[in-house]
Amino acid sequence: RAVLVHRLDRDTSGLLVFAKRREVADALKNQFRDRKPEREYLAILAGHLERKRGTIEGYLATDPRLNQYTTPHAERGKLAITHFEVLQEVQRASLVRVRLETGRRNQIRVHFAERGHPVLGDVRYEPERATHPRWTWRRLALHACVLGFTHPETGRTLRFESPQPEEFARFLGSARDLPEAEEPTAPGTGTGHHAPPARAGRGRPGHAPRPERHTQADHSAQTRSTAQPQGTAQSHRTAPPRGTAPPHGTAQPQGTAQPERPPRRAPRARRERSLHRR
Repeated sequence: RAVLVHRLDRDTSGLLVFAKRREVADALKNQFRDRKPEREYLAILAGHLERKRGTIEGYLATDPRLNQYTTPHAERGKLAITHFEVLQEVQRASLVRVRLETGRRNQIRVHFAERGHPVLGDVRYEPERATHPRWTWRRLALHACVLGFTHPETGRTLRFESPQPEEFARFLGSARDLPEAEEPTAPGTGTGHHAPPARAGRGRPGHAPRPERHTQADHSAQTRSTAQPQGTAQSHRTAPPRGTAPPHGTAQPQGTAQPERPPRRAPRARRERSLHRR
């Protein structure tokens, strides 16, 4: 039965080592523990890194939700060392070659996510930033491309390579020609993500007020008021209540007639006399 020697993160592609016998698997695991194997990854990160080459070193600890994070206390975490080099930059993303000196769980993802450049497609570490309009695959943009170790029995140095996945090539080709209209930026992130625009609402916080509606009558009133000669009073759009006279000295709009009130009904006694006469 084949024995798994090491692991890859879920949704990560690339090279894995299996041993046919338990004693061979234990010998290979000892090499990984002593940091002897050669391990390289290709990763597509959100945004552009300030340093194009460097080393990230720190201690990784585990929180109650099993997420990894960097701690300054050596007694609380395990040493993690990541070397990186930027190979290519496209709109809002970077192709990076990563070489692991240690192999902690989620090491690459945590190191770059904590610096504002998560691996595209990561739903655990900085998922809001780990998106791109052209990365449409439900997987991590992380690929184990090189794996080298010493054969436990023969002592030969073995080195294996895995070519770049098709998704990587398609993404880099399409993101290179990404229009500027699809490249929104958020201040301080360097990843180009932003919150969706607020929808119009009534009195709700964070929503823009609805635009004022203008009717055809409003437009006609505005046209009449602007056409009056200088020095004449302009009429108000709302008429005074029925039965009330306008204030003294107020000009009435020309050509408008006041609505007439309906005639009052005759008192009851008057109607009865009229019927008696008939």
